[in-house]
Amino acid sequence: MESSTKSKPSHRSILIIEDEEFIRLTVADHLKDSGHSVDEAPSGAEGLRMLDIDRHDTVLLDLRLGDMDGHSILAGIREKSSEIPVIIVSGAGDMHDVIKALRAGASDFLTKPILDFALLDLALEKAWERLDLLQERREYARELERRVLERTAELAETNRKLRESEALFRQLVENIKEIFWLQQLNPPRMLYVSKACEDILGVSEEVIMHDIRNLADRIHPDDRDRARHFYQLKTLEYSADEYFKFIRPDGEIRWLRSKIFPIADTEGVFTRVAGITEDITERVAAAEREKDNQRKLIQADKLISLGTLAAGVAHEINNPNHLLRLNAQALEQIWKLLREQLDESSPEIAAISIGGMSMGQLDTEIPRLLGGMIGASDRIRDIVQYMKDFARTDTQGFDVPVNVGDVLRAAISLLHNQLKNATDRLEVGIEEDLPPVKGRQQQLEQVFINLLMNAAEALPDKNAGIHVRLRRQSPHQLELTVHDEGTGISPQVMGHIFDPFFTTKRDCGGLGLGLAISKTIIDSHGGELCFEPVESGGTLARVTLPAMETGA
Repeated sequence: MESSTKSKPSHRSILIIEDEEFIRLTVADHLKDSGHSVDEAPSGAEGLRMLDIDRHDTVLLDLRLGDMDGHSILAGIREKSSEIPVIIVSGAGDMHDVIKALRAGASDFLTKPILDFALLDLALEKAWERLDLLQERREYARELERRVLERTAELAETNRKLRESEALFRQLVENIKEIFWLQQLNPPRMLYVSKACEDILGVSEEVIMHDIRNLADRIHPDDRDRARHFYQLKTLEYSADEYFKFIRPDGEIRWLRSKIFPIADTEGVFTRVAGITEDITERVAAAEREKDNQRKLIQADKLISLGTLAAGVAHEINNPNHLLRLNAQALEQIWKLLREQLDESSPEIAAISIGGMSMGQLDTEIPRLLGGMIGASDRIRDIVQYMKDFARTDTQGFDVPVNVGDVLRAAISLLHNQLKNATDRLEVGIEEDLPPVKGRQQQLEQVFINLLMNAAEALPDKNAGIHVRLRRQSPHQLELTVHDEGTGISPQVMGHIFDPFFTTKRDCGGLGLGLAISKTIIDSHGGELCFEPVESGGTLARVTLPAMETGA
């Protein structure tokens, strides 16, 4: 549509609410150099006043202001506009306030001082992409409503004309794009075919009227048997439709959808069949494009989730972590060699006490401590790798065996902090020796992360628990259940949880796409996703997936 091709503005209007003059001027100079319009507010009250006067595309907000609490300013901004992106610029020690602001509707955050303006540019670009997407959706909805109203009016007018006179029938069918045809059953004879047959099939009315069987050889070989069964008109008792490919005389292949309707005489005997054949080639192509767009949407949702997970992870975490691991391994080896040499040269060393610990205790504790350091370093490395794998564009096919238990463990590992902060009672049960499933590991991981995050966000306090269980439900099916002891889902909301863009967390930045995309992913894997209320309280999310044949 027109809204989807509209060019995005290259210059934006930005409001900086920051009481530290040096930071405010530095950021403003950078943004002005980038061609943007910048307004500066040294206080919260001045910032809110400027929002009433001028329209701004983005707000950079410091949570620590002298005159007002940053959260109150954010609430004031949200009262004026639920869509304007607000990026928090805060000190490294304000992470609790930052998380609170993100939950209250902030788009992103940056840590002061901003040493690399590329991070600021990236945060602004992401915020503007989301703002543009929301605006495009509104325009799309308005355009869709307008077109539906126009189409409804057109159909009403067409029906009125049809009722006016039977004479208008031929005029109508000669002008519609679909092929309309009428056939007598006994003896078989074509009574009518509309002129659209020439445009769609490339075959003239005369050829078809002479003998409908002239078209049989032009049905694609892949669909010929199915089409022959479909057109057994003498046994037809109910309306039916079918899809098949047709090869035109010029060699072009068209996708057709044919609908047939039996017509009975006054005695109830079926004597005629009416049919409509439409060219759905463009529709099939559009469906393929829609699948591609859906894959991109899944990737976009994945990156949003990744941004939340990686909020506190530094860019170069792997380098110091690798150094820590090497040093710990070196100390482990040095301690081993040192103890061997001390035992050989100074047997009395066993009687020495250091820091209140005997040498025997040190022989146990030091290797344990160094091993713990190496293990923790490995965990950091694995988490960073999980994030990289999760963010990578998914090019894997559906024929790859996936270990669902490993995927679930990776999802829980990625959400370790979120789950730890949400509940003191996380119970995970994964059966041993589960068969793999055919699918895409990253997509299944995305679904599991979504379900676990929903469960964590539903808990009223840390005393409420989350119970996760993965088991073999039957020889050919795996079942994952995520039971949260939260507030539950009302019947009204339950009926819409899989609707695209339906969300109860819109004020917190929710797009309402997580469960819709999750259901699409599970459906594409041949499984099912459903939610059930639990009598004891909370909600149970159930995922079933077909297991691969282990003997294949």
